[in-house]
Amino acid sequence: MSDEGKTNKNGRIDEHGAFRHRLPELCPVGAVAIHLFAYFHIENNPRPKFSPEFNHPQASEIGYRDWYKLRLFPSSQSLYKEMSYESEFIS
Repeated sequence: MSDEGKTNKNGRIDEHGAFRHRLPELCPVGAVAIHLFAYFHIENNPRPKFSPEFNHPQASEIGYRDWYKLRLFPSSQSLYKEMSYESEFIS
């Protein structure tokens, strides 16, 4: 769900969907799901809070959720920090 965007002048909440590929090896949605499953369930890392916070300074009408800040390509210290440029090109 999104309530921000350059074509959304009225602040309406837009819903976005995702499609899965019929072949699991070619499905980016399934790849993200497996990545997050491995991080939280297999490696036993702490799970983020999924309940909305309405008192947060960045909260919209649907609330602020901490897991929106998760990175798919994080640094080695935290899932919430960006990967450094140097770590992308290790030789």
